[in-house]
Amino acid sequence: MREVKVVIEFSEDGEIVAETHGIKGEACLTELELLLKDLAEIESVDKTGEYYQTSSNNRTTKISNRR
Repeated sequence: MREVKVVIEFSEDGEIVAETHGIKGEACLTELELLLKDLAEIESVDKTGEYYQTSSNNRTTKISNRR
């Protein structure tokens, strides 16, 4: 079984940065949207070099809190 990991960091000013590991293609963004749908809106997506590899994709996503 392949390991899947989501790392979420919260800053003092309310910014959330989320990064996926082990999720391929567009599925990484879909998973983040489902995970955070009631908590935050995605503001921007920064694709890492690993995103373009076929064996492992990562994506770092900047998210704003919904208040």
